Amino acid sequence: MKVRIDKKYVGFGQPTFIIIEIGSNYNKNFFTAKKMIGIIKKSGADAVKFQIFKEKKLYVKDAGQVDYLKKNIVINELVKKAEVKDFLHQRLFDYCKKVGLIYLCTPTDEDVADYLENMGVAAYKVASYDLTNHFLLQHVAKKGKPVILSTGAGNFSDVEDAVKVIKQAGNHKIILLQCVAQYPAEYKYTNLNTMALYEKKFGFPAGISDHSFDPFIVPYAAVAMGAKLVEKHFTLDRRQEGPDHAFAIEPDELFRMVDGIRKIELAKGSEQKKVSAGEKELRRFAYRSIFAVANISKGDIITRENSYVLRPGKRQRGVDAKFYSKILGSKASKDIKYNQAIKWQNIFLKK
Repeated sequence: MKVRIDKKYVGFGQPTFIIIEIGSNYNKNFFTAKKMIGIIKKSGADAVKFQIFKEKKLYVKDAGQVDYLKKNIVINELVKKAEVKDFLHQRLFDYCKKVGLIYLCTPTDEDVADYLENMGVAAYKVASYDLTNHFLLQHVAKKGKPVILSTGAGNFSDVEDAVKVIKQAGNHKIILLQCVAQYPAEYKYTNLNTMALYEKKFGFPAGISDHSFDPFIVPYAAVAMGAKLVEKHFTLDRRQEGPDHAFAIEPDELFRMVDGIRKIELAKGSEQKKVSAGEKELRRFAYRSIFAVANISKGDIITRENSYVLRPGKRQRGVDAKFYSKILGSKASKDIKYNQAIKWQNIFLKK
């Protein structure tokens, strides 16, 4: 199955759809975001993704600290600091459209989803932590746009239920992302085989939302294993303050990651096995053929002593090596000189 996002498709037979997650890593600065968008566009990625947080609709009051951040700040304050005015996202959307990059955004509540719909977003990316938020899933699904669903920290039944909710809302444009809700994510939990499970069980395209520290290992492995979509966080500098900078990729890594993904796609090729254009020269040059290794007179028997299978180089080829056992014991129908190719017309096949 293929899912269309704007003018591009995600699914079998399509290039890997690459989403570069800026999230809040532009530090609420529009000009920083513009710079990052420009770099992402130049890298060859397909889409850029942001997040819109509304602290009052995200966490219960006094929700406490997030342990992995190791900072003396409650999550409510952290989210509040990341909030931006809605109009800034309209400016980001317009700029992405101007440079030819797909703008995506994660809605964290129904009002945000409505705002994104009015803005004209091409698809909705739903965060792992809303995998069981069926009210939001249903609200987003009814808009009829593709739903990209991360599944971090969920189990298979959570995913089954979420897919069911989206489908019951009349939406079958679903992309499922394996994800590890750990920052950075450890390789031992990555479980890329889940992508194949999703595609087998649900029939929708699957991919990876990667939070691991290394810029390349998981994205490359995922694409090699058939990921239809790859998402990776991006920052201008990992040393910046903020929850998502430390495990994000920097500009030079972004370019290398996208380039590597495209090369892996080329290397994967098709399920056909045939001689490629790049192999034809060496097939002709080095695939063995039958040659005389001594002068052979008309009527002589072709034996292992006067013939052998050799690589022809640029000399004229003879009978292919795979027919050598068939040729042995046959009579020469004409004189064959030393180092000359033995051809079908040079022999009388044995009966």
